[in-house]
Amino acid sequence: MIIAMRTVEMVFTKKINPVPNMMLTQCLPGKATSIITQISSLLAFVMFALALFTAPLATAFAQEADISRTLDFADFKSTTDGGVEIRLAFSSSPPTPTDFTSKSPAKLSIDLAKTKNNLPWSLPLPVDVAGVKSLKASQSSDRTRVAIDMDELKTYKIRAEGNNLFITFAGDEGSASAAPTTIAAAAPVQAAPEPQPAAQPEPRRTVPAPAPAPRPRYTGSGTALQDVTFTQLPGEKIQFKLSFSRTAVEPGSFTIDNPARIALDFPNTAAALSWKNKNVGIGFAKSITAVEAGNRTRVILNLVQLLPFETEVSGSNVYITLDGGRAASKDAPSAPTKISTAVPGDDTLHNITN
Repeated sequence: MIIAMRTVEMVFTKKINPVPNMMLTQCLPGKATSIITQISSLLAFVMFALALFTAPLATAFAQEADISRTLDFADFKSTTDGGVEIRLAFSSSPPTPTDFTSKSPAKLSIDLAKTKNNLPWSLPLPVDVAGVKSLKASQSSDRTRVAIDMDELKTYKIRAEGNNLFITFAGDEGSASAAPTTIAAAAPVQAAPEPQPAAQPEPRRTVPAPAPAPRPRYTGSGTALQDVTFTQLPGEKIQFKLSFSRTAVEPGSFTIDNPARIALDFPNTAAALSWKNKNVGIGFAKSITAVEAGNRTRVILNLVQLLPFETEVSGSNVYITLDGGRAASKDAPSAPTKISTAVPGDDTLHNITN
């Protein structure tokens, strides 16, 4: 852009190639010289306009190229004091978060600079533990904002550990009506008052923190996804077993190439699991997500790369088998292969119900 502006300035001040211009003036009539000057000015203006137009695009491309960190998944668990801890997992070291709160509605917002949102769902992730209602992530430009909705503002702490960022909300015993504080700004510790000479201090009682109430099993009249296990099979295969409260139905499915995901939709089905996202970390399988929305449940398999897979419905169970041995095959099918019989493996069983 600076070069284009300089070109315009030199054109209008007649500083571009003074010797050739002088020769043209001597060789050409005055009308032709005027036309050449106008064409030169027009070209300079076009160059200037192109520079103004392409500068924002170049900046946007540079910002996009600079984003190498991704937010891959989020999960949560109850704490011993009745609170909840939310984990955000990144592809590399987490950024320094910028957090702020709003009172109406009660919400904690965390901005993650230079981070791309790669969560496998777009709907809010229900939490419903210790007054924390849900979590949602959205990307804008070169940052991702994580919004955590609450019944009311609660004390929280943020800490980084490895490639994870943990947001911990205190239970009812640690909640306060004051503005929340982060771990980076700890409140000053007040010294305890000296006891009076005549007063006898009471013995300190240790009251154990109440254990968090387990999530109740689904007792509704409809079908519910109640359990998920996965097994590593010979031949670089992984088999997931989805157990339902009633006779299972054939799910609808679709795949995404980038990021690599297999999604299965179960209509008229609730999610009665105590988690929304779990790590797998075996072969090409990274994690599994189960999200309930409306009257259906979507199960998402997050993969390193897209694999051929088979689905089988057997009674109240649905088996999904990933064929890692055919990962590099060009003939890999994009749709699942439905088979009539399948025998689930019974070695290396990982139960992820809890």
